[in-house]
Amino acid sequence: MYKAGIACYAFPKCPAFDIVAPIRIVRGDGEKNVRYHPLLVSVKCWDEICTADMEKALQTMEGYLDNYRRDEEAKAYCLLVVVGSSKASSPPKPRGGPLPVNDVFDCVVLSEGADEFGVSTEMERLAKVFALTEMQASHYMAYVEEPELAFRSSLTGDELAYGNSMFRNMQPDSSTPAATEDA
Repeated sequence: MYKAGIACYAFPKCPAFDIVAPIRIVRGDGEKNVRYHPLLVSVKCWDEICTADMEKALQTMEGYLDNYRRDEEAKAYCLLVVVGSSKASSPPKPRGGPLPVNDVFDCVVLSEGADEFGVSTEMERLAKVFALTEMQASHYMAYVEEPELAFRSSLTGDELAYGNSMFRNMQPDSSTPAATEDA
């Protein structure tokens, strides 16, 4: 995959994977003995994620493989990638393997300072955009009892205060009569 850069998105609403790519494995005498195996990637961009959530995502991948694999010899490398998390637990230990003999289920948490590509840092930066933008883009129809629950925990200070004031302004006005079925 590194040489060709070939990958594609999984079908919309796929419950287990987001990206599918080939892994090229050369055995023994080189080009005569080449096999391709699927790399199945699930990307989670959650502000908070615990080890149990990561394990559940890996189990979803495993169940999907068990239910839909057509070729038992085509073992897969299933990778869960967690980005943009301000509160991530330790990832579960890899299981299965080694590829190409068995499926591999692995997890990587890209956190600030431990992400050589800067993906998590960029996700964190994007998540801290002005609260009004988040309100308008993501919560335009939201009415929640506790406005703080609608925001990422990484929002602080002025951003959080402004977001909370926006939610208060979005709440139904108690002086306005409620709509009735007759209206």
